[in-house]
Amino acid sequence: MKKLLLLLGAAAISHASMAQLSLTGTSYTQDFNNLGTALPIGWKLFTGATPTALGNDVTATKFNASPVEWKGNSGGFRNSASANGQPNFAAIGNSSTAQAAVTDRVLSVRQVGYSNSNFGQSDSGAAFGLHINNTVGLTNFQLSFKLQSLDSTSIKQTTWVVDYGFGSNPSSFTSVAVTGTNTTGGNTFTNNTITVNFGNALDNQSGNVWIRIAALTVSTGGSGNRPTTGIDDFNLTWTGNSAPNYHPNITALSPANNSINIPVATNLQVTFDRAVTVGTGNITVKNVTDQTMQTIPASAASVSGNVATITGATLALGKSYYVTFDSSVFDTAGFVSYGIYDTTAWTFSTLPVPLPPLTSLYENFDTACGATPPSLPARWVKHSVTGSQQWNCHSIGYNGTPAFAMNGYQAGNNVNEDWLITPKLDLSAMTNPAIAFRAFKKFAGDDIHVLVSFNYSGIGDPTAATWTDLNMDFSTVDTNWNVYQAGLASFKSNPFFVAFKYTSTLTAASQWKLDEIQTKEVVTSVNSVSKATLPFTVLGYATSNSVSIAMDAAAGSYDVSIIDMSGKNVHHETINLSKGSQTFTISGFHLAKGMYMLKMNHGKERGFAKFLVP
Repeated sequence: MKKLLLLLGAAAISHASMAQLSLTGTSYTQDFNNLGTALPIGWKLFTGATPTALGNDVTATKFNASPVEWKGNSGGFRNSASANGQPNFAAIGNSSTAQAAVTDRVLSVRQVGYSNSNFGQSDSGAAFGLHINNTVGLTNFQLSFKLQSLDSTSIKQTTWVVDYGFGSNPSSFTSVAVTGTNTTGGNTFTNNTITVNFGNALDNQSGNVWIRIAALTVSTGGSGNRPTTGIDDFNLTWTGNSAPNYHPNITALSPANNSINIPVATNLQVTFDRAVTVGTGNITVKNVTDQTMQTIPASAASVSGNVATITGATLALGKSYYVTFDSSVFDTAGFVSYGIYDTTAWTFSTLPVPLPPLTSLYENFDTACGATPPSLPARWVKHSVTGSQQWNCHSIGYNGTPAFAMNGYQAGNNVNEDWLITPKLDLSAMTNPAIAFRAFKKFAGDDIHVLVSFNYSGIGDPTAATWTDLNMDFSTVDTNWNVYQAGLASFKSNPFFVAFKYTSTLTAASQWKLDEIQTKEVVTSVNSVSKATLPFTVLGYATSNSVSIAMDAAAGSYDVSIIDMSGKNVHHETINLSKGSQTFTISGFHLAKGMYMLKMNHGKERGFAKFLVP
C-alpha cells in the first residue's frame, strides 16, 4: 500500500519540464569541461530573458558545442576555452587552434545588438539557466562561480545578475545580492569569483526551481563590440540530504525542443537517465498549425535501455507540433516517469512545404539589407561551417547601395568556411542560361568558389550535398566592382542551387562583396562577314564598365578595341593571355546604353563580335 501511494503521489505531481537536475548529496559542481559532447543536465540557454519571463529557449538552436574562439563576433552561446590559468588574453590570443586545445572549458555567450537577425535579443536578455527538480528537505543554499570576461577588445560593458524563480515556466524572478565583480567587457580580460547567499529563499521547494545568471539590461560604454562572457566552476551547496529519486528523469528529446526543419519521417525519441520499460497511458502529438491531435497509446513505443522510441506519429510538412505524454507511459521498476504535460516543453516544426523553383533570379540585396533589422533575402541560405564570421549585409555595395559580404578578418585572421546559397533555380526554359554577378575583393586571401548542386535540400548545412565547381576565373578581381559570369547550360535539365563558398585561414583572410546576382541568357558573338580568324564569345550582356569574354586562346599579346556604332574607337587596351580555354573580363571604361563592336587582333588573326549594353 505504501508503494502504491508513492506511485500515485508521483503521478499527481508530475510536471512538464524535462532534463531537470535532481540534487543529491550536499553539493552540485559543474566545470563545463564536457561541453563538446552536450550541455550538462538541467542547463538551458535563453535570449529575451526578463525579470518576468525565462525568454526564448535557444538551447537547441544557438549553442555551438564545437570550440569557438573568444573574439568570434557572431552572436551565440558557445563552448570556449576557460580563462582559468590564463594570466591575460595574450597568453593564448585569438588563435582558434590554441584555444580549442585547452581542456578546461567554459560555457560562454557572445552578445550582439538587436539588429542582428542571427541571435535575437541578447544585448539585454542573454541568460544561463539551471533547472532543478525540487529542493525538498534542503536549506541554506550558497553559490559560487567564475564570471569571465573573455574578449579584451570589447568596448561595451555588460552587467550580470543572479536571480531565481519557481515553477516549470516562472512568471517572475527575484534577483539576489552578489559578492564580486559582476560586469564583463569594457576592454577587460577577467576571471572573477562571484558568491551568492540565497538565505532561505530556495529552502524546501516541492516544485521546480530555476537559478539564472542573466544580462537583463542593455550593455553600456559607447559604440563597439559587446563582450564574450563565460561562466565556469559553478558550485551550489546546501544543508540537508535530498530524498533518493527512483523515478526516471528525461535527459534528452529528439527532435530537441524548439527544433525546426524536422523531416516528416522522423520518429520521436525520449532519453532517460536510467533504463525504462513501457507502461500505460497515452502520448499526444498536437498539430498546432491545423489544430488537430493524434493520440498514440503507450504500446506503440519501444525501448532500448534508456532510450524510448515513439512510432506512429504522422507528421506533415510546414507544421508546428508539441508532444506530451502521461507519466505512466514509461517507468523504472514501477516508479513512473515525470511525463511531459507542459505544451511548451517539447515543440518542433517540420520542413517547409517546398516552393517551386525560381525561373529567373535578380538579387541586389537592397530590399533585404535595407530592412529593419537587415536580413537575408527570402529563400536564400547562409551557412557557417567553420569560424565565427558570416555572410552578412554590407552597407556599401555597387553604386553605394547594399551588398552581401564576407570577411574572415576580425581582430586578426580567422579560419572560416561560409556558404551563401541562392534559391532553387529552374532554367530549363532558357536556351543558354548563365549566372552573372558583380564582385569586389579586398586584402589577400582565397578566391570564392561558385558551385552548383542538384541534391542540396535547400535548408541548413550544404556540405552533405554534392557540388560541382564552376571553376570561375577571378584573376582580375580587385577593389573595383567587376562583372563575372559562368554558363549554366549543362545544368538546366533539372532544378539546382548555386552557392558562393568563402574560405579564410590564419594567414590570409580577404573581404568579398557580391551584388546584382542574376540569371540571364547568354548572347553569343556575331563574327563579321570578313571571315574573322580569331573567334571569341562575348558572355551575356555587357555593363557600362566591363565586358566578359570567352575564347580558346593562344599564348601572347592581344589588342582589344571597343567601337561604337558611329565607328568611333571608345576604348583600347593590350592584354596578355595564356594558352587554353578561358574567360576574362576587360574594364576601365564607361559606355552608354547601346550596341557596340568588340575587335581583337593577335598577330595576323582578327575577330569581331557585337555586344549590347542594356
